[in-house]
Amino acid sequence: MADENAGYQKAASGKPLALEARAEDTDGRRFSPSIARNKDVVRSVFLEHMPAVGTVLEIASGTGEHGAHIAAEQPGLTWFYSDIDEASLASQAAWKAFAGESAKLDGPLTLDVTTADWSASGAPHYIDGLFCANMIHIAPFAAAEG
Repeated sequence: MADENAGYQKAASGKPLALEARAEDTDGRRFSPSIARNKDVVRSVFLEHMPAVGTVLEIASGTGEHGAHIAAEQPGLTWFYSDIDEASLASQAAWKAFAGESAKLDGPLTLDVTTADWSASGAPHYIDGLFCANMIHIAPFAAAEG
C-alpha cells in the first residue's frame, strides 16, 4: 500500500505538516489547493467580522496566501505572518516580496503558540485582530491551548 502522505512536508516527528501537496512558484511562493478553493469565502467572512484598520496577527500562516489575499483588499491593515515551519516562513516572505509595500504584509515571525511567552517572536505587543485558518484541526492540542 502506498504512503498517502508521501511527498508532504514532514515535521521532526514524521507527521505531515500539511495535509495536501503544495505547488511552488519560481519566486518561492507556495500554493495550497485548499486555499485556492476557499480564499474568497475566507476573505469575505474576514472582511465582515474583523477590523478594517489596524494590526492583524495570523497564527500558522502556512503558504501566506490568505494574508496576501485579504491584505490586498484592506489597505488599512498591517498583516503579520507567523509560523514555526521554515518552508512556510520562506513562502510567506516570498508572498510579502511579491505583494510589495502596498499590501502592508509584515513578518514572517517564528512563533510557537505552545509557548506561554510570544514576545521573543517579535509579535506586536498590541493587535486588533488574531486570525488562524489552518492550524487547529491538524496541530497538537497544546497549540490550541496556546
